[in-house]
Amino acid sequence: MKVLTFSWEYPPNHVGGLGRHVYHLSSALAEAGTDVHVVTPGVREQSSREGHGPRVHHIVAYDVSAPDFISWVLQLNVALFERAVRAVIEDGPVDVVHAHDWLVAFAARAFKHAFKVPLVATIHATEAGRNAGIHNRQQAYISDVEWWLLYEAWKVICCSEHMKNEVRGVFNVPKDKIMVLPNGVDPDEFSSLQRGAGRNAFAGQDQRMVFFIGRLVREKGVHVLLEAAKMLIGQGYSIKLVIAGTGPYEEELKFMAASMGIWSHVYFTGRVSDKVRNNLYRWADAAVCPSLYEPFGIVALEAMAAGSGLVASDTGGLSEVITDGTNGLKVRPGDAGALAAAISRLITDKTLRERIRRGGQETVRQRYLWSGIARATAELYEDVHREYEASPWGKSRLYTSGGDRDAGRYHGWRRRFETPAADLQSAKADGPGGQPAGDGARTEPD
Repeated sequence: MKVLTFSWEYPPNHVGGLGRHVYHLSSALAEAGTDVHVVTPGVREQSSREGHGPRVHHIVAYDVSAPDFISWVLQLNVALFERAVRAVIEDGPVDVVHAHDWLVAFAARAFKHAFKVPLVATIHATEAGRNAGIHNRQQAYISDVEWWLLYEAWKVICCSEHMKNEVRGVFNVPKDKIMVLPNGVDPDEFSSLQRGAGRNAFAGQDQRMVFFIGRLVREKGVHVLLEAAKMLIGQGYSIKLVIAGTGPYEEELKFMAASMGIWSHVYFTGRVSDKVRNNLYRWADAAVCPSLYEPFGIVALEAMAAGSGLVASDTGGLSEVITDGTNGLKVRPGDAGALAAAISRLITDKTLRERIRRGGQETVRQRYLWSGIARATAELYEDVHREYEASPWGKSRLYTSGGDRDAGRYHGWRRRFETPAADLQSAKADGPGGQPAGDGARTEPD
């Protein structure tokens, strides 16, 4: 099985959890035998494969000044599609194309129809969910593109039951078109402290460390965490709130911390390396996910894998991952008082903290290893490809990636890209076997 994946972020060029998801899923799929090709932006154009991992095709978006974000996304998609076409010409056809979120919808849809391969789409979040509704034209446009991507997809993957219900409610996607496959984590990545700066570089020896990592956007609820920290400091707790990450909400959060009078108790680290992130998880007395909206919450799995005591909002996918008192503490989203109380319990009750740490690590080992998630994803690819091959649309495809019998069809198709224009026009006029050329009736499942 050969799969081409489009993703707008991929390590080391990643913004949030989507890039990590694509990296770990692609790596686990490749390790299990799936031939994975990832087309994604990078700092320079190159293709590479490390060991038995996926082949990654980095592109650089056009060096044209885009007047707005939507225009930039469209330019990016053209560059992604160009590289994907070149990958097929150089490396041969693919069986399934996989798109991650709306930002690559145009490239994925164009590839699907250009090469007549089935499309699988993973929806990591929705514009309506991120913004608690649709409030302006840009949000309406993005929501429409999300709907379009899901309509074009043969199957839709959601990371939680919450997201499945959200997608069905917002876009009216049929229930049998959606499959829930969670995010995962690699426990070995968090198994030991890494060399580098020590804990004292982030918090005083006598301070309890409360740790947040993620994109600094409003839906992550960091402003609620700041309010909770102020309450704890007012109650006499010696804490250091370490906030790792960047985003459009960063300056407002810094202003809030200063205006609350807790600036000396908060450390905005900016973006940190994976090694520093792993150490911070292990040093933290409490790792906090105070999200207002969270389709899944991959940072919760990271905290569990690292053995952190976890406090998280009882919302979205976090509600499905966390069992209150067993592998984390759950609080009402947006409730700073409840968040402060939960953090207080965790940092003062060593027995509770150890139980939650052990419970989190056991949860990860039982339910969220990437190897199992990759196995289920590969089975989905196989199911989709079987249905596709049995459909009228699949039977009329330009080429296929399997068997010697099909090799001639593929190489004949490939020569269309390599044949001089005059010869190609002549071939089109005559058609195969001396018959007039023409497209047969083709149908595609909804």
